[in-house]
Amino acid sequence: MYETLDRLEAEGAIKSGLLSTKPVSRKEVPRLIREPEAGREADRPEIRILIDALREHFGDESGDVSYLKPVDRISAKHVFTDSPLQVLDCNNDGDTHRKGSNFRL
Repeated sequence: MYETLDRLEAEGAIKSGLLSTKPVSRKEVPRLIREPEAGREADRPEIRILIDALREHFGDESGDVSYLKPVDRISAKHVFTDSPLQVLDCNNDGDTHRKGSNFRL
C-alpha cells in the first residue's frame, strides 16, 4: 500500500499527502485516493491502475472525510519607514519598502 501511495505522489497525482509520516490512517487513505481521481492524472492508464489497486484493497471506505492541510511554517514582517527613499539592504528578501507601513505575510 505505501509503495502505491508513494508512486502516486512521485507521479504528481497526490500533492497534499504527508506520506513521510507513517503509519497512514485508514481514514486518510480514501482522501488520498480521491485526490488523483479528481485531477487530470486519473486519465493516465498507469495512474488509473494504481488507483484501482488501492480501491480494491480498501474498498469504498470513503465516507465524508474532509481534510485541511496543516501549516508547516508561517512568517510575517512589518516595517514602518518615514522616508520615501529605499534603504539599500543586502538581505532584504526582495521586499521593497514605501513610506509608511509595509507588511508581508
